[in-house]
Amino acid sequence: MIELLFALREYCLGAVRDLSLESKDRGELPAIKGYIGEIPGELETPRASDFPLLIFRLSGFEDPEDKPLSVLTARIIVGVYCQEESNDDKCSPGYHDLLNIMQRLRQALQRQKQMGGRWRRVGKIDGGPFDYQRYPYWFGDLIVQYDERQTTEELSVEEEIDTYGSAYGNDQTDSWRYPADTPDRTDDERSAF
Repeated sequence: MIELLFALREYCLGAVRDLSLESKDRGELPAIKGYIGEIPGELETPRASDFPLLIFRLSGFEDPEDKPLSVLTARIIVGVYCQEESNDDKCSPGYHDLLNIMQRLRQALQRQKQMGGRWRRVGKIDGGPFDYQRYPYWFGDLIVQYDERQTTEELSVEEEIDTYGSAYGNDQTDSWRYPADTPDRTDDERSAF
C-alpha cells in the first residue's frame, strides 16, 4: 500500500513541477513539496516554508472475497499558504493557487490511469476545496481509487490436493489420486502415501 503512495507522490510532483506560484509577501514560491502521511515535525501549526505542499494518505482499502482485485483509496491533500488578502482580482490569491494546483493534478490523474505499473485507477476522482479555510492556509483534497491484484491464498500440497485433486492423469496413472472428499467417501488420497 505504501508503494502506491510513493508512486502517486512521484507522479503528482512531476505533474505540478513547472507550475509557478508567486506571492507578494514571499515572492516566487518554492517548488511544491510532497509528504507521505503528514508534514514532518512536531509543530501543531505548519510553517510557511512547508508550503505549497501535497500530502498523500491511504484512507482505506477493500478486499472483496469474490473478486481478484483489491481497491485502495488514496487521499491527496493540497495545501497553500498565502497572506495576501487581494491582488485586485475577484478571487483570493490563496484560493486561486489552491484551485490551480488541484486542476493540474486532476487533469494529470485523468490522463494516466495506470500508476507504477501495478495499480489502475478506477471510479471517479472526487474532492474539492475544504468548506472552511484557516487563513492564511488553504486546503483541498482529491480522492482516487486504484485496483490492486490481491495476494492469492497459498495452500500446502495436501490442501491443494484435497481441494483440486492431484491434477493431470486418470485412475490408470500411477500418480493419480482422488480428492479427499470424493462423493462416495471411499478413497482418501492422503492415506495412499
